Amino acid sequence: MESNEFWGIYSKDRVVMTNNLSVILSKILNIIHGTHFSERFWKIILRPYISAIISDRQLLSSKIFYRSVPLDNYSNTVFPKTYDILYGKGRYFIKYLKCLSSQVKDESLANFNNIGLGFHDKTSFEKNIDFFIESKYPIFLEKRLLNNLRNLDIKFFVDQTFSEIFIRNIISHLPKVYVENFWGLFNSIQIYDPKDKIFHVSYFENFFMSCLVAKYVENGAKLYYYQHGAFYGEYPYHSAHHFESSISDKFFTWGWKILENDYPSHAYRLKRMKKYCAHSSINRAVDMLLVFPDLTARNRTTIIERTSTLLRGVNRDIMQIIVARPRPSAKLNRRASLSFLPDSVVVDSGFSSMIDLIATSNLVIQISLPSTNFLECLSIDQPVIGLLDNDDPSDAVKSHYEFLISVGIIHKDIHTLIDHVNNIDLNEWWKGILLMKGYKKFKTEFLNLDN
Repeated sequence: MESNEFWGIYSKDRVVMTNNLSVILSKILNIIHGTHFSERFWKIILRPYISAIISDRQLLSSKIFYRSVPLDNYSNTVFPKTYDILYGKGRYFIKYLKCLSSQVKDESLANFNNIGLGFHDKTSFEKNIDFFIESKYPIFLEKRLLNNLRNLDIKFFVDQTFSEIFIRNIISHLPKVYVENFWGLFNSIQIYDPKDKIFHVSYFENFFMSCLVAKYVENGAKLYYYQHGAFYGEYPYHSAHHFESSISDKFFTWGWKILENDYPSHAYRLKRMKKYCAHSSINRAVDMLLVFPDLTARNRTTIIERTSTLLRGVNRDIMQIIVARPRPSAKLNRRASLSFLPDSVVVDSGFSSMIDLIATSNLVIQISLPSTNFLECLSIDQPVIGLLDNDDPSDAVKSHYEFLISVGIIHKDIHTLIDHVNNIDLNEWWKGILLMKGYKKFKTEFLNLDN
């Protein structure tokens, strides 16, 4: 999966480049606005743009891509893509209309000190968080570009890493929300007793909410960030983990610790799997549930070959009914993404409840690990086996991988996975797994369910 390639998503180089870009863009925006905001202030706001820059770094280094007029985008994805140009503003307006009845109220921020936003499941935090903010989607008025603000002397930012054209492009493509619309939004946010506030965040849904938190943090509020999925903790240089930890006073994990301000906590997202108990009496009609990652140009060929080998090698007398689950995406039907599967496999649309699918399956196969659903399965002791694509595990997870490989829960080769599935008594094997100290230790450190 090329996880160690230069600027790869889990490489040290990506973390370094993210930090370097944060420094440069913070200085650029302070120059543009004549301010002295901290780097941390701008990092809270800049996260989606920095991620987009790194993803399209080759285009941004090209003169062909250079435009004197940057493309606008008001959605959370702030880099020019056809999808966003055609759909972004319309989607944003719909969200605005849907949220008119639940806009951020000044009195709410004035009356509560522990404030949460961006959580998939709020129930685990009801005792710790006083008030959950519903995201606000303000309407932006169209403004002409203030090119005089963007025409900066960039000689201080050009070096062997970042060329002149690269720097000019990242300035040229700064979304209007960072330049033309910035002060209107920033000044609309009133702050109340910021030094008494703690913001609890699992993710930022849009620019305005990150701007709100950034303004409070700049004035003395604390930011507690919460791990919201797998992969975190399983790589030594997970760029999102490093970034989110760097902007937070405390980064709460699902049980592990790598960086200085990581605080082992609980896997709040997995608590929803308790609903599984209500389905425990359902007849397990599915012999094998195949769970797929998002298929991209980078992994598609590997995933197709791996799946074909699995379906050819697995004993179909035992695994008669097989269901494939594509990775869901918004509200789009994802069956087409698995069109390479034979007719003998039932392909789910991606709309079905994952809890329901797991509850009706004897065995879950993770086509690629790490995976959040792998941890969801283990949180309810569901028999699950997966193929590991992490060639650079963190020190925190390395010994756990060794244990999970030794007992056949994870595999590095599709052929050993097939042999294991074909030669075990599933129920007896899994009963033994549940009694092992190594299994319980992994659950404690990577999917801790105790508050």
